[in-house]
Amino acid sequence: MSNLKILGLNFKAFKESACEKGLRLGILAEIEAAQQHGFEIIIFPQIQDTSLFCKSLTQTPRFKVFAQHANFGGSGAFTGWTCIENLKACGASGVLLNHAEHKLELKKLEELITAAKKFKLTTFVCADTIEEGKKIAKFGPDILAIEPPELIGKGFSVTSVNPKLVENAVKTLKKISKKMQVIVGAGISSEADLKAAIKLGADGVLLASAYVKSKDSKSFIEKMLASVRIK
Repeated sequence: MSNLKILGLNFKAFKESACEKGLRLGILAEIEAAQQHGFEIIIFPQIQDTSLFCKSLTQTPRFKVFAQHANFGGSGAFTGWTCIENLKACGASGVLLNHAEHKLELKKLEELITAAKKFKLTTFVCADTIEEGKKIAKFGPDILAIEPPELIGKGFSVTSVNPKLVENAVKTLKKISKKMQVIVGAGISSEADLKAAIKLGADGVLLASAYVKSKDSKSFIEKMLASVRIK
C-alpha cells in the first residue's frame, strides 16, 4: 500500500473535460503531482481519451491515469464495451469500477477486480454505503471510495454533512483489509473538505466537478494541495 494520500480527479463526461480540454486539465494535475505534497494524483479521463492521456502524460508513483470504467476482463467480440486487457495495453495504470453513475452487480464486480489483478491494473472501486463497501472489500480492491450518491454533485461535502460516516467507513473497512486504502467522495470541493477527510482518517478523496468546472482549475488544485502538504 502506498504511503501517499490520494487525490482522485474524475473527469466524467463533462464537455469541459473532453479531448484537448481534458488533456489540459490532465497536464495541470501532472505538474501539481511533481510538487511533492505527499499525494498521489489519479486522473480519470473520459473513456475515449484514455489512450491519448496515457501517451501524452508521464505516469509516476505520484501521478497516474486510470480508466473510468470496464465491462469485461479479457479482450474479445464486445462492440461498444471496454475491456481491462485493452486498457492495460493502452497504458492505463488502473480502473475505476462501480461508480454511483455506472453501477455493477457484485458478481460482475468481483470478476473485474480479479481480471484487473491478472493484468496488473490497480482497482479503484466505489461503494454507496459502508454495507456495500464491506461486501466489496472482500474482493480485495486496492482503493475503496465511499460516496453517498445523494451528495454527488450537490455542493455539500460528505465530510461536513456526515463526518461520522467517514470515521466509521475507515474503521470498519480497514478491519477487513489493512492493505486497502479507504477514501471518500461526494461534494468534496474545497481545501476544508480535503483537510477534514484526512483528519477523519481517510486516505484521500475523490472529486469531479469542483476541479473540472472550476473557473481557474490551476489555482484550485494548487491551493487545495498546498493547504494540506503531507511529509
